[in-house]
Amino acid sequence: MVELSHWQEIIVPQRHETGCVPTGYEWMIRYSKIEGVNLNTFQEDFDLQLRGEGDNSFVPVAEKVKVTYPQVDIKIRNFVKGKDKIAFIKRLIQNDTPCVMSLAKPTGGWHIVPVVSIDDKRVKIIWVANEFGNQVLDYPIAEIISRHDNYRGGKDIAWMEK
Repeated sequence: MVELSHWQEIIVPQRHETGCVPTGYEWMIRYSKIEGVNLNTFQEDFDLQLRGEGDNSFVPVAEKVKVTYPQVDIKIRNFVKGKDKIAFIKRLIQNDTPCVMSLAKPTGGWHIVPVVSIDDKRVKIIWVANEFGNQVLDYPIAEIISRHDNYRGGKDIAWMEK
């Protein structure tokens, strides 16, 4: 199993009114220890839906973050096949590079989750966080690939290189 080096130190609760994309991006910024970013209001500042400026998908939120904070370079990639997404995530985690994954939900839609470790059979994600810590779930890789290949959405990931 490969695991991010200090993920357990980073707890970023998603506030009720904000979306999972700005929350995931804040988590990556904190993990990467990027300075000069106002993290007290980051989720509210970059929740485009809350602000009436569009949707909270990876690209528009990353573009707005980059305009405000040029030192934050969020990369995004969309994958056709789930197995390719998993292989790419594994390489990121091996390099201690934080990433968030879009995970399709069987009920429709998707959830953006930080990936903290991966092996040949499972992926460990932070499903939700609160003031008491992170709720971490293990997902079988076969389940993630199946959701990726058979459900609408959940095709992309975002990451930040150091």
